Amino acid sequence: MACYFVPMELGAVCVLNLRYMQWADARILASASQLSHDQALAERGSSFGGILGTLEHIYKAERVWLTRLTTDPAAKIVAIDGP
Repeated sequence: MACYFVPMELGAVCVLNLRYMQWADARILASASQLSHDQALAERGSSFGGILGTLEHIYKAERVWLTRLTTDPAAKIVAIDGP
């Protein structure tokens, strides 16, 4: 089976990625909204502590990339305020 790479315009790639991000965020938030307060805050031993820490990381990662694309190519994740 052959695999072919079909180049897309940069704008089309950005739109595709933003649509995916919107879809994924909606699914993540729908699942997270079913958690109790204690479940959301519970330490899970993951890189970001627990579910709330992971959600904050996702938010900041998305914000830093959008900032890099729109206003500040050198933006750092540590400079992004949490929700």
